[in-house]
Amino acid sequence: MLQPNTFYRTSIKALVFDENKKILLTKDEGTNKWDFPGGGMDWGEAPQECLAREIEEEMDIKTTWIADRPAYFFPFLSEKDCKGARIL
Repeated sequence: MLQPNTFYRTSIKALVFDENKKILLTKDEGTNKWDFPGGGMDWGEAPQECLAREIEEEMDIKTTWIADRPAYFFPFLSEKDCKGARIL
């Protein structure tokens, strides 16, 4: 689907646990930073669909369970968003 021209794209991240209840992270090869797997939601995509897609894309793992509703929401500006901006 085409995404509307908006100011921002909704980003979604997941807590992924292995069978020993350890959290799995991804590492960006370009920046060497660790992060939770996730990415931008496509227009019209449900959060659960996005998480399953992103986890498979980034970690090559098929999800076995995703919560019915997202548990936490928090807004923030990324480093990319802040370049050249004045924070008051």
